[in-house]
Amino acid sequence: MRGMAFLKVVPLCLTVTFFFLIAMPAAVAVGYAENNTAPYAIVYSSAPGGGLTQNFGISVINITSGDVENAHKGQYPAWGVAISPDGKYLYLVNELGSCISVMDARNRTVVGTVDVGMYPQDAVVSPDGSRIYVSSAQPYYSDTISVIYAPMGGVATTIKTSISPGKMAISPDGTRLYVAQSFYSTYDTSSDIMVVDTTHNTMTGVIRAGKHPASIAVSPDGSRLYVACMGTGVVSSIDAETGRTIATAKTGRSPVDVTLSKDGSRLYAVNDYFGRSFVSVINASDMSMISRIDLPGHDIEDIRYSTIKRIVAAEGGSTIYVTDYALNAVYAINVSSGSIEAIDAGNSPSGLALSHDGLLYVTSKGSGGLAIINTTAGMSVEKASYAMSPAYVAITVDGKKAYVTNGDVGTVSVLTNSREIVSTIDAGGIMNKIAMSPDGKRAYVAETRGGNIVLIDTATGTVAGNWSVGAIPMDVATSPDGSIVYVVHSRKGSKDINYDLSTLEAATGKALSTYELGGACFGLAVSPDGKKLYVCKRDSETVLVVDASTGKVISRIKTSVSPNDVKVSPDGSLVYVACPDNKTISVIDARTNSIIDDIGLQIAPRQIAITPDGTTAYATGADGVAVIDLKDRKMVRLFSIYDARGIAINPAMREGQA
Repeated sequence: MRGMAFLKVVPLCLTVTFFFLIAMPAAVAVGYAENNTAPYAIVYSSAPGGGLTQNFGISVINITSGDVENAHKGQYPAWGVAISPDGKYLYLVNELGSCISVMDARNRTVVGTVDVGMYPQDAVVSPDGSRIYVSSAQPYYSDTISVIYAPMGGVATTIKTSISPGKMAISPDGTRLYVAQSFYSTYDTSSDIMVVDTTHNTMTGVIRAGKHPASIAVSPDGSRLYVACMGTGVVSSIDAETGRTIATAKTGRSPVDVTLSKDGSRLYAVNDYFGRSFVSVINASDMSMISRIDLPGHDIEDIRYSTIKRIVAAEGGSTIYVTDYALNAVYAINVSSGSIEAIDAGNSPSGLALSHDGLLYVTSKGSGGLAIINTTAGMSVEKASYAMSPAYVAITVDGKKAYVTNGDVGTVSVLTNSREIVSTIDAGGIMNKIAMSPDGKRAYVAETRGGNIVLIDTATGTVAGNWSVGAIPMDVATSPDGSIVYVVHSRKGSKDINYDLSTLEAATGKALSTYELGGACFGLAVSPDGKKLYVCKRDSETVLVVDASTGKVISRIKTSVSPNDVKVSPDGSLVYVACPDNKTISVIDARTNSIIDDIGLQIAPRQIAITPDGTTAYATGADGVAVIDLKDRKMVRLFSIYDARGIAINPAMREGQA
């Protein structure tokens, strides 16, 4: 193993979370955020920012100087949503992004982002619209309430909480904020609701409500609090001034959210426990039970269907709306008849807010967007995709566009050389690895939920095909002439960990052949002449050399522990294998199929990219992006980018521009 030179660590702006590295003229790199015809390389990472917040965006890094330009800020799919009193702005709670996005409700565009504490749970807006309150819950670390100047003036102050804060409610006069407990405290025996004086932004006391208070509603006159207590299966009516419990209504299950009719006469509590879900309709004055409305799938006693639901009531209280995270639906429920209409608002709907003009806003974590349901016009649905959850990237041969897969959001974002996202392709499922055809006309995406390869027509920016390959496709590559698509995937129906290699006709998706590989396989690379395939086999710590024409394994090369990714030099003479467990890249002589060197790194490498001239490699890892001189086989630089993952280099990169 060759020694490492002394390294100067070049810091990166720590507000970037999912990051891609792009090398441009004058050795400039562009970063893209779990985020020119000029050359570039792209890296995906998950980097905590100031105060350990996490955001997604595009940054430009000068590889020579280490200077950083923040060029674009993407958005993670929202968990919750709140509406400004005038209906002009939506505040989207990005749980994994540790921020809120501010959206112009008229044109459905994100106009700003405000960083808050880790894992924000809920947002409420003051009655006068001047303040936004955001609860953030990470037990024992950052249990806080962020107070933000509306619409996006930054954080005015941060209030440390005595509980793990979740859903909130504000008094009609705006002087008190009531804070329930988050779902992170499911097993907490506490019964506390926190009370905040919004004039001084201080905690003034707690109210004992019942085990694990999960949601709060405030009566129109502010005199009563109605609290859903998950731990005891009751909804409590509490005097807001004294904190005394006046009466309770036993729902029989775990009430997870509660809302009032606009006149305050009826209380609606949605109950959910292992998929047994229903709405309790309660008389708010005496807490007597009026009726129970069972929801679809209410009798499925399976933890997979146990969901976190939200509920709101329309004006007049004749209709209520409930999100079903697991069954991918929003229910419009007629309270009088108990009839239910299921509305498709995207995958994994979570947040729910109803405007005064009858527009129901629904955030969908699985779809990465926002659905707007017009409740006054036949429940028509408009979908606005805005979110990103960057995973992997491929670049067209001319270097003008980059295609970024967005994980469980189910979309692919298209970036131009101006660093702007010009379109978002809704492909469905979970978007993982991606490969570009040699002519740049097609992109092939490994979709892991349905076990498909999704074909994208880059000219039209649309999905042109969906090809089934097996249980879980782990990697995808194309032959140098573009005629064949190679896919490494898990074996469908296998009880053990077994993987196969399938070949598809690139033009039609027709399955040509399938070859058995055995245990867990990950990385896949094709030699420049198209004659050999290289596959990382983690369980046996080997790289398989496969004859591309026959599928026969012609060599098994023992590597360092847990090979994770493999790349071939442009001339085909050398093969580079990322081995994260011992922080090395193994170098293989492609002629003899033997390891000739191990390059030591300061990171555990995940993905490798090689410049077109073969002189430089970039490796991503949890602690940064390593720059490797391939001639001397040593690491020469480290960009300090937390949790860096996917990487690609512009095929149009000219020699010497690394």
